[in-house]
Amino acid sequence: MKALKKGLLWFALSLKGQLRRPACWIAAVLMALVLWMISVVSVPAGTSWTVLLWNEDGDSGHQLVEQIEAADSSYDFREASSEQELIHEVQTGQAQCGFVISPGATSRIEAGDEQDISGAITYVDSPFTSLGSEAKETVFAVIWQRRALTVLQNEASSQLGMSSPQERQELARRYQDFLAGGSVFHADFETVHVEGLASAMNGGALARVQPVRSMALILVFLDLFLAVGARTRHGGPGMAMTRGARFAWEYAANLAHAIVPAIVAFAATRLLETDRIAWWRDLCCILVLVPLADLWVMCFERLVRSRGAFVSCAFTILVSEFVLCPVFWTIGTYAPAMSLVCAVFPPGLVLLLFA
Repeated sequence: MKALKKGLLWFALSLKGQLRRPACWIAAVLMALVLWMISVVSVPAGTSWTVLLWNEDGDSGHQLVEQIEAADSSYDFREASSEQELIHEVQTGQAQCGFVISPGATSRIEAGDEQDISGAITYVDSPFTSLGSEAKETVFAVIWQRRALTVLQNEASSQLGMSSPQERQELARRYQDFLAGGSVFHADFETVHVEGLASAMNGGALARVQPVRSMALILVFLDLFLAVGARTRHGGPGMAMTRGARFAWEYAANLAHAIVPAIVAFAATRLLETDRIAWWRDLCCILVLVPLADLWVMCFERLVRSRGAFVSCAFTILVSEFVLCPVFWTIGTYAPAMSLVCAVFPPGLVLLLFA
C-alpha cells in the first residue's frame, strides 16, 4: 500500500510538471493537426478490388460495359450511377480506379485501324491506386476483342482479297467461335488460404485500413519513446534511487508524459476516424496501450543499454510501425505473414485485440 501511494504521488507530481510545460501543449496541437491531415487523405482499402465504369456512349457503350463486367478477371467491375460518383469513390478510396467511356467510343473502337481510339476511354485514379495497371489490362483486353475483328477483316480484305459480305460474315463467325473457346482470353484464378493467425485475421482489425486510429496509437507510442530517450540522456531524480524504486518512478513519469497525447488520440479517433467502432473499444485501445507500451519501451531500453543504439533502434521500430500498421494500407494483403510481426509491437497488438 505504501509503494502504491508513493507511485501515485510520483505520477501526480510528474503530471503536474508535464502540464506546466508549453512544449506539452505544442506537441498536443501538432499531434491533433497530423491526425486531421491523415483523416483527409483517402486511400483505397487494402481489400478493395472495385473498379468503376461510367458510360456516356448510349446503348453501344452499355454493351461494352456489360462485356467488361463479364470479363474473366479478379476485379469487381461495376457501373457507377454518375461520373461524379465514380470520381468521389476513387477519391475516398472506396474504389481502386475508374473508366469513363466517352460518347462515340464504341464506334471508334470498332472502326479498326481507320479510327484513332485515343481519348475514347478516360482512366481515373488517385495517387494511392495500387491495382490500376492490372485493371487497365483487363479493360484494354476487352477493347482489343471488339477492335480485332475489324482489323482482321481489313487485313483479310487487303492481303487475301476476302472482301465479299459472305466472306466477312464467315470470318466474323469464326472469330466469335475463337473467342468463345477461351483459348486466349481466359485465366484461371485460385485463392490460396493462409493457415494460422493470418488467416484468422482475414477481415479483422489488421485487415482494414484505419488511418486515424493507427496513427494515433503510433504517435502515443512515439511519445513514450521520446520520454524514455530524454531520461536516458539527462538522468533525473531517479538516479539517486534503488533499482526497483527508479524503475517505478520512471514508469510513473512515462505514464504522466503520455496522458495528454493519449487524450488527444482518443478524441481525434472518435471525431475523425471513418471506421467507427464502439467508444469503449477505442477507450480500451488507449487504456491498454499506454501502460503496455510504457513497459515495452522501458524493457527495450534496458535491453539495448546504449543510448545511441536505443535511438537508432527506436527510429527503425517506429518506421516499421508505419509500414505494418494499417495506416495507409494493410500489409497482410500483400504479405499475410507480416501481420504476425505487427502484433509484436504494442499498437499492432492493441488494434488486434480491441479494434
